Amino acid sequence: APLEMQLEGFRRADPIPVPELAIPVAVAEWCGRFARDATLPAEQAKGDMGIVAFFYLLRVGEYTSSKTRGLRRTKQFWAQDVSFFWDGEILDPRAPLEELETATGATLKLTNQKNGVCGSCVHHHAIRNSEICPVRALARRIHHIYANGGAEEDMLCTFFDHMGKSVIMDQEMNQLVKVAVADLKLEARGFPVSRVGTHSLRAGGAVALALSGQSAEMIKKIGRWSSDTFLMYVHEQIAHLTAGVAEGMARTFLFSNVEGATTSGG
Repeated sequence: APLEMQLEGFRRADPIPVPELAIPVAVAEWCGRFARDATLPAEQAKGDMGIVAFFYLLRVGEYTSSKTRGLRRTKQFWAQDVSFFWDGEILDPRAPLEELETATGATLKLTNQKNGVCGSCVHHHAIRNSEICPVRALARRIHHIYANGGAEEDMLCTFFDHMGKSVIMDQEMNQLVKVAVADLKLEARGFPVSRVGTHSLRAGGAVALALSGQSAEMIKKIGRWSSDTFLMYVHEQIAHLTAGVAEGMARTFLFSNVEGATTSGG
C-alpha cells in the first residue's frame, strides 16, 4: 500500500489524545498547605510552584526542568524575570523575606517564551490573609534562591538542600498534582487521577478566571495565548458554566418569523 495510506491507517488506529482536566482551586489551596507544612526545601518548592503555576497559568516547561533533550521553544522562568512592588515602588529582590512578603504585587516578565511575545508581563496583586497568595509564593522562591547563593539565571524551581543545588522536575510536579487530587477525593467530582497532571494547573487557572467572570481577553493575556485555544479548557467539564441555561431556554418567548412574513396576504 502507498505510504500515505499506511500513515492514514496508523492515525486512525491511534487513540485520540485525551487532554488533562482543569482542576479546581482546591488543588492550589492544597499546594499552599503542602508548602506551609513541608520541612524539606524540595517539598516547599513544589508547593509554592503549584500556586504560582495555577495563578500565572504557567506551561509546565516554564516552571520545571525536564530530562527531555534538545531545544525547546518553551523556556523556564528565571529569578531575574520576577519583580516585586509595594504600592507601585519596586522592591529589591534580594531584600529579607519579611520585606518581600509585604509586596502588593509581583510581575513575571516574559523572555523568549513559546508564543514569541518577548518583554510582555503578567502581573498579579497580592491576596491578603490567604495561604495561596501567588505573590508571597514567588517571594518565598526568590528569597530562597538568593539567600542560598543562587544567581539571577537560576530557574524559579531551583532549591538548595544538604545535597547542594537542585531543580524540580516535571515528573515531580505531575505526581504532586495527582497526590493532591487523590487526597482531596476529587474523583467523586469527576476528576480521576489518570486525567490530571502538570497541565491541569494551567488549565485550572484559565477555568478559575472564567468562573470569576473575567473576559476572554483577560484570560488570553494572563495565559499568553495568541488565539482562542484556551477555550478548550472552558468546556463541558465545568458544570457551573451552564447553571441556569436550561431554565432560561425553557422560558416562553413569543416571536415572529420575519423571513416568512409577506405583504401580499397570499
